[in-house]
Amino acid sequence: GDHFIGTVLDDEADLPIAAGSAPFDAAYTPEQRLSAFDGEVAHGVWSLEIHDAVVQDDGELRSWGLEIEIDRSLDLNGDDDTDDRVVVLFDGIAPQPINLGLAAN
Repeated sequence: GDHFIGTVLDDEADLPIAAGSAPFDAAYTPEQRLSAFDGEVAHGVWSLEIHDAVVQDDGELRSWGLEIEIDRSLDLNGDDDTDDRVVVLFDGIAPQPINLGLAAN
């Protein structure tokens, strides 16, 4: 598809991305569930791969982001409470991979 501007992929969105149309400027459920990453370690390098299978046109990626929700029932820093503050550090510029660092305070 064309015109993914401000597009959000969210398992809890109401409209599947396959049912949307340009401009894709809202929240959509992705073709594959993002919840497949639940329970995975977020720390590390994340890469976004894009493949343009259409020869007649081209496009560009101007920016991308990653939002990670932390299980707030966990004691992340070992101080016997669950009111830990999480700092997410992004280190990268689109379309390069980003290095994601998580720290609990």
